[in-house]
Amino acid sequence: MRRLLWYCLLLLLGWSPRAWGRQSTDSVVNAAPTRVAGDYTGAIATSCSRPRPRPLCSDFTLTNFGGYVVVGGTGGRQSALRGVVDWGIMSNVSTRDAIGASVFVTYDEEAAGAGLAFRYRRWMGEARSLELGVGTPLLTGVEEMQTGSVLGLVKWNTSDWFGLVVRPEYIRESVIVGEPAHWRGRVSIGAETGGMAGSVLTGVAGAAVVVILLLVGGSGGN
Repeated sequence: MRRLLWYCLLLLLGWSPRAWGRQSTDSVVNAAPTRVAGDYTGAIATSCSRPRPRPLCSDFTLTNFGGYVVVGGTGGRQSALRGVVDWGIMSNVSTRDAIGASVFVTYDEEAAGAGLAFRYRRWMGEARSLELGVGTPLLTGVEEMQTGSVLGLVKWNTSDWFGLVVRPEYIRESVIVGEPAHWRGRVSIGAETGGMAGSVLTGVAGAAVVVILLLVGGSGGN
């Protein structure tokens, strides 16, 4: 499973920059239809890097970078700041609904992890949407956050490049080495950016996390 996660992370890091080149294609596709009374004439659903509902897009990619403040359940840490990056894809199963999955990396003062999340998006217009998700870390860098933790997502996308997010989470952690893990809840509030800015920021952040984890793994093997 860890090998599969590493493969997904490296694949998405390489795929994210290539998505930038699709921005120009998306602009042509999105500009082509003629809007009449809320409908699109002549629209052909295609793969997009800018999230849009059907009939404009059959599916779309996600490259989200988010900054958060933990407002509940900091676990006694000095800093309440954390970050989360996501790479994924969603498919529009109807004109109002989209489902998909993403690979994420989460990191804060003393904990880091990478895993998979499943997502649902309800379109409220051409760009606005409500998004729900649930995921779990499959790879963790420290003992505090264990695999099996449940990480939730409630996101209001005000546009295709900005959203307000609440992340309710149920963390499985081990505070003392050798002691059984226990559970605690926490809530994070923040904002995420996507689109071109998200592609750049997630690419840089993801590459940095991969390098750090590789260095930690290499030093641990000596």
